[in-house]
Amino acid sequence: MKKLFRLSGLVMISAMVLASCASPATTPQVIQPTATAQAVQSTATSQAVVTQPPAQAVGPIHKVAKPITIGFTSWRMEDVDVWNTILAAFDKLNTNVKVEYRPILNTEYDADLKTKLQSGTADEILFVRSWDAGRILYDAKYLDPITDQMVPNIKQFADAQLASWRTEDGTIYGVPGNWVSLGVLYNKDIFAKYNITPPETIDDFLGVCKTLKKNGVVAVAGGSKDPWTLEQMFSEQFLPAYYGGEPGHVKLLAGDILPSSQPFIDMENLMLNVRDDCWPTGYQGLAYADTQQLFVTGGAAMFISGSWEIGVFEGLNKNLNMGFFPTPVLNKGDQKWLAMTPAGAYGLRAGLSPEQREAALVFLNFLASPDGAKAQLDLAGQFPSMPNTPAPADPLAQGFFTGGQGTNSPKLTIYWTFQTLNSKQPGAQQLTWEAFQALVNGSMTPEQAAKHIQDGIATWYTPWQNK
Repeated sequence: MKKLFRLSGLVMISAMVLASCASPATTPQVIQPTATAQAVQSTATSQAVVTQPPAQAVGPIHKVAKPITIGFTSWRMEDVDVWNTILAAFDKLNTNVKVEYRPILNTEYDADLKTKLQSGTADEILFVRSWDAGRILYDAKYLDPITDQMVPNIKQFADAQLASWRTEDGTIYGVPGNWVSLGVLYNKDIFAKYNITPPETIDDFLGVCKTLKKNGVVAVAGGSKDPWTLEQMFSEQFLPAYYGGEPGHVKLLAGDILPSSQPFIDMENLMLNVRDDCWPTGYQGLAYADTQQLFVTGGAAMFISGSWEIGVFEGLNKNLNMGFFPTPVLNKGDQKWLAMTPAGAYGLRAGLSPEQREAALVFLNFLASPDGAKAQLDLAGQFPSMPNTPAPADPLAQGFFTGGQGTNSPKLTIYWTFQTLNSKQPGAQQLTWEAFQALVNGSMTPEQAAKHIQDGIATWYTPWQNK
């Protein structure tokens, strides 16, 4: 969820599957992102649109003939305790199926999974990344298709909630798991000490940084050693304010907005301003884990990040007095945007024995059930995709779930690198990692960084060619 690395030999670990992976250079189906974004949050905001009424959950969680143990793998080592609780709830159903949660370090997940898939030793159930990333595994025949005969409870998911793991012909290869969103966590005690209120505009945000800097306080725990953070937790979050949220995202896919366009250049200049006025000295040597520690120990006032951090930070420092505010806008009164993505689905590994397959399907049907969704609510900051899932009780999670309430509540937009633009090499993620790291480290200008991204994608993506 945090890092999206390349799966060498399986093309690029990437992000969305609206356009055909067989011909990703074709004009994308640009209507789907908005429908997907809205449907995923159907219980959180009134603007949500579910493309079909969810069917009532069906299919009992049946008992297999003989006891069997299967494995479930993920890149979320932070969630071991929660998954043990979820699995304990599953055990109470007495299905004769024992599931072991076997996470892999996120920085090693893709390479490790590739090796195990090639050797046939991967776990029976895999946490599958959304969109192109999961599609790559399916196209490589590492995942079996999933039907409602195999997992009856999958019928309750709306079309848009299945879209991240569905082919053009309607084949589904993942049971929707959860989704995550972006925003800013802040230290309430530091804000109170300096009489600071959460900023609404980007200028306000930079003003907060300057106030804190004058008082010797690191404003934002940030660094450039792990460039994926610049792409995923910064550009995905702030670019929508510059190109107009999901409508701008649609224009980007159509080639009407490009990295060389002013919205991108302005966002990259903001990145430089944040580097200069908000980050600590020595940022070049700070990795993601370093910035987490800086914030959680009270060494920085803000953390630009995602909902998945809630459980991590609360686990590291239960006394940390955190608050949430949505991504600042350009001008007061502008529409706010909550950047989100379907984070993962539960996939069925191909090539299982009949006994393994039956056991895995029993567990998948549980995960797709209302009881399974309820159990997954304990995954702090990761929100079940199931329709009618209640809003989380945790106030911080509520912020990331709804983006905040009021007369100007945020609307949803998909991560811009996660759709279509990463389905071939060089893809949007690798190019942005290279460009943004060079930008903040001083070896590229905003214009050069934009050119690096645009030229790379234009080598294969038709809508960006000859622009």
